[in-house]
Amino acid sequence: MALGHIGGLGRSSGTTPYTISGTVTYNGNGLASVALNDLPGSPITNALGQYAATVNSGWGGTGTPSKAGYSFTPSHHDYADVSADQTGRNYTASASSSESDPSAEEDGGGGGGGCFIASAGNGSSALKAAGLRLNALLFMIMFLSWCVFKQEEAFKVGKTYQRNKIREEKTMKIGLQQ
Repeated sequence: MALGHIGGLGRSSGTTPYTISGTVTYNGNGLASVALNDLPGSPITNALGQYAATVNSGWGGTGTPSKAGYSFTPSHHDYADVSADQTGRNYTASASSSESDPSAEEDGGGGGGGCFIASAGNGSSALKAAGLRLNALLFMIMFLSWCVFKQEEAFKVGKTYQRNKIREEKTMKIGLQQ
């Protein structure tokens, strides 16, 4: 099981790495794609609902689970002056009162095709981050399109310059021959 290495952020006084890990469940099964906000790197649970974050000794902070359509018990775990691995930091999810069964819409079902659009003001941090990544991607596409357009434009200008230069040289040769 590879959950990846997450760099230690936050208040830190040492360099010894420790792991904060646990599982998020819904109806007794692991719940995927839950963001653990405020932990270093904001890890996301895997398909089995497992998460892990690496922190340096002395780290202090909070782990707060977040996924649209769910509420969690406990709502968060607090950490202070971490000096050992923190395993079994589990959460239990329940459907929010406004949702009947949010798990029925996972994995591309329920419309939206798995796409997230972040709205200003009331989305989760993971949703906002997805929106920012989408905005950055769109900006990059627009920038690259502009670069290609400018390169084509420069190519056309270069071709015109070359044609004019050839005409000028031919005109000079004709003028010298007369």
